[in-house]
Amino acid sequence: MLRSLLQVGLLALALIQGLVGSSSVLAGQQPATPPWTELAYAKNYLWLKASTSLSLSPVTAASVADTWLSLERMKPVCPGGDTLWQLRVQGQLGNSREQVSIWMDPDTLQVYQRSRLSEGKQRRMKQYRLLEQGIYRVRREPLDAERGLSPELWSKSSEMQRSFPEALSASPPLLSPYALLVAVSSGPLSKPGDSWTQYLYTDVDYLRVEMAVTGVEEVAVDYRLLSGNTTREVKEPVAALVVSLQVQPVGAAPEDEFELMGLTGPVSILLDPVRGLPLQIRGTAPKMGETAIDLIRAAIPDRRATSP
Repeated sequence: MLRSLLQVGLLALALIQGLVGSSSVLAGQQPATPPWTELAYAKNYLWLKASTSLSLSPVTAASVADTWLSLERMKPVCPGGDTLWQLRVQGQLGNSREQVSIWMDPDTLQVYQRSRLSEGKQRRMKQYRLLEQGIYRVRREPLDAERGLSPELWSKSSEMQRSFPEALSASPPLLSPYALLVAVSSGPLSKPGDSWTQYLYTDVDYLRVEMAVTGVEEVAVDYRLLSGNTTREVKEPVAALVVSLQVQPVGAAPEDEFELMGLTGPVSILLDPVRGLPLQIRGTAPKMGETAIDLIRAAIPDRRATSP
């Protein structure tokens, strides 16, 4: 009962703040420590199943040094500190699967390198490395004699270097799509009217993404919350912030449509303002149409545990 009253009070307060025009556009803010270490999402649609799991952990720069792409005559951007965030993602949509690894700066969330291994009708790996003047991308596919080798040892099928557009000449931090889930959780978004702008690089496009809190909505949840050695079911409705992703190209017109977790625009994230967990991702999915992918499991550090 008390929990429900608190949720209703939060909803009313947020709506009042939005109605009186309380807003702020937040740029250049340093992210807080992400409030989660694992997230898992799922959606079943008739015979088609979609699932995505993410794990976030600190690693030392030295421990992942051998994962950096070897670049000749190029100037990569190297970590300035001893610690990085490593984000690992496993996703499945029908018979298609992907594994993504991302290494980012803990202070700015800037992505130094990421790799994506996709498996379905074909197997391929794409790796991206941040340079001083742009992004280097290499694509690999296994030859018949290489099918038993690690994907990093497959032959290169193509490589390219994409320079920053003039609008990015000042080199703001660049994220990747999955890193937006870290950003929305640790960014300064707390009420309707707040917004926070980040830049990202997809496969071939530079994009400007404004994460704007456009409202508050009560959303039903049903997920397991893990903290230390304890696990509990969370099923009470949450007055969630609706964070709309407003995406614009930087420089040339985009070659591909922006997508997050297999969903294309308009994409929005429903964020728990208390725990900082992305509860639901909304957008349009192939063969599903407009849909929502729900949080089914989350792990948080003990210091972030919240009383039921």
